[in-house]
Amino acid sequence: MKSKLSVLVGIVALSITAIPFVAKANTLTSQSQIVAQTTDAKPNRGKFAEELGLTDTQKAELTRIRQETRAAIEKVLTPEQRTQWQAAKQNRQARRGGFKALNLSEDQRAEIKKIKEASKTQMQAVFTDEQKQKIQEMRQNWRTRRQQQNR
Repeated sequence: MKSKLSVLVGIVALSITAIPFVAKANTLTSQSQIVAQTTDAKPNRGKFAEELGLTDTQKAELTRIRQETRAAIEKVLTPEQRTQWQAAKQNRQARRGGFKALNLSEDQRAEIKKIKEASKTQMQAVFTDEQKQKIQEMRQNWRTRRQQQNR
């Protein structure tokens, strides 16, 4: 009985000390969501668009494709998987294996793969030949930097 009481007291104490941090994190998350919703861009996306010299039309088309891709993927997921995926995205884990944690069926994996391939094809069609060449160069630079960091 004494150990249960001490565990309970510990949980309450931890909860009380964690509340200010959670409140601060929620405020920051809410602010970042507002910024993300108004700009619909990731921090590096603007730099990427600038380096490629994307037109406003290209930016709008890429945004449309990304939104349609997200919506199509979400339709493949069960409600529980959608909730897990949203949580992973908010924690910025969606790109780092967020789908692996969803326990997707083989059919879901195949469908998502088709959606992603179609999305990639649509996005490639938006770029000019010069922009495609620049993307290849940028990818090679990223790989080189990543390999150097992993040494």
